[in-house]
Amino acid sequence: MRLMNTKLLRPAVAAIALSTAALVPVTLLGGQGSVASPACQRVVWIDPQTSVREAAGTMTMTVHTDGACSVSGAVAVTTTPGSATSADFWLPDGELHWDEGDTSNRTLSVVINNDSLAEAPIEDFQVALTAIGTSTRVAAAIGQGRILDDDTPFLLAAVDDVACLRSDTGIGPSIPTIICGQLTVNVLPVPVVFNRPAPAGLALIAYTSNGTMLAGTHYLPVNQFLAVGEGCPVNRPGPCTAGPTSVSVNVQLLAAPPPGTADNYFTMNIVPVSSGVTVVDSSARMTILS
Repeated sequence: MRLMNTKLLRPAVAAIALSTAALVPVTLLGGQGSVASPACQRVVWIDPQTSVREAAGTMTMTVHTDGACSVSGAVAVTTTPGSATSADFWLPDGELHWDEGDTSNRTLSVVINNDSLAEAPIEDFQVALTAIGTSTRVAAAIGQGRILDDDTPFLLAAVDDVACLRSDTGIGPSIPTIICGQLTVNVLPVPVVFNRPAPAGLALIAYTSNGTMLAGTHYLPVNQFLAVGEGCPVNRPGPCTAGPTSVSVNVQLLAAPPPGTADNYFTMNIVPVSSGVTVVDSSARMTILS
């Protein structure tokens, strides 16, 4: 995605959502220069991968925060081109702020240039978070933005890495526990993204494989036939519903790994059943952050 109409790269249409929150005040204790440490740290992390098709025009990257400690905090946001260059996307560097008591996530709105060039099937760039001050801890600092080219005759598919923050440490499926606070009933949705609406009859197989997290102990294994396409065959007369440009595979988490361990993970894999689809990223890591 080398060069396109730069009129699309308008600073007015892409901005990092900023609040007016101030950083944690510095309190002097005892002798001059002694600084109080916060009673707890606000935890912040960014989704490890966010993929969109080129025609989407906008990519929304989510920066999460945990409600367990809601002190004021802030992070710096830095963007670095990769195989996707400044001709393909636009996102300014900046800062994200939270006031004390604010437990809402932040979003980064990235402008994607929908050019008409045939390019690499998938191109990427990087967004990095850096804590500002001692009141904020960044649990996952790097987010990868990925753009699927739609100026190709091929239907492309990719599965995204996903991460959530451990909020409890259950030891088995029979013990109710909140594993990741941002999930609903401990179900982890895994996005599969296409470069154009999926045609009728498209099908994939999605299956999990163990990492440091084990099927049956930490999550319910997935091995399912995924009927994706409900779109419009060329020969179907009359109106019909366009197919989806993304679907989710849901994984039920059962228990978090023991406390005090490093980040833990398992893997989601996809393989095509139908002909006519090329999977450009077939394996994604599902991570429980510590």
